[in-house]
Amino acid sequence: MDAATVLTRLLCSGDDEIAAPSRNRGRSCSARLASPAGDHPPSRQRNTKMKGRTPMSDFEAIADRVEIEALRAEFTDSVMMRDYDRFASLFTPDGMLRMPNVPVELAGREEIRAWGRRVPDFVDFLVQNTHPGTITLDGDTASGRAYMSEIGHAHDGRSALNYAIYHDRYQRTGDGWKFTERVYEIRYEDTTPLAGSAPGAAGAAANSAAGDTSAAEG
Repeated sequence: MDAATVLTRLLCSGDDEIAAPSRNRGRSCSARLASPAGDHPPSRQRNTKMKGRTPMSDFEAIADRVEIEALRAEFTDSVMMRDYDRFASLFTPDGMLRMPNVPVELAGREEIRAWGRRVPDFVDFLVQNTHPGTITLDGDTASGRAYMSEIGHAHDGRSALNYAIYHDRYQRTGDGWKFTERVYEIRYEDTTPLAGSAPGAAGAAANSAAGDTSAAEG
């Protein structure tokens, strides 16, 4: 069941005839949602013409936006959970991930998955937050921007705080919306050593220091 069908059922749940105009008596909620623009009062019809969409296509656009926002959230969650199989599956088979600051340019799911699996070898911890941006729909394709804040610490001691933008292109597929391209653009970067640390990393460092002290005293 697609998102548009689910949302239709939610909107049409309950007694949808309560307070309905008399001209709509006997018609189902889903039928009224799908009615052509001519079935609506003049004021509503004028609004529909201004938007260039029928009421049902507006509804489908909302469903598409919800799915694309969920895709962007899945990206961040898979990165944070280090689930690189899921991470790669969010792209189309020939999808691109470009991060000029690294620099890295990955083409296709296999390259994206392989690179992701290498990240724990050189990144101690990473915290990424995604903030809503823009989405422009164009049939079965779309483009958009997502705003990011991110901190990370590498095993070699380097650290960074970034504020950035992901410039995105999306494609509707049989498995839902997918990325065809994500391009990471840093707008602010601070490489000052981080004052904090991941709890596990802090504990490991403390234990290591205690062990060194004991060895020296022995």
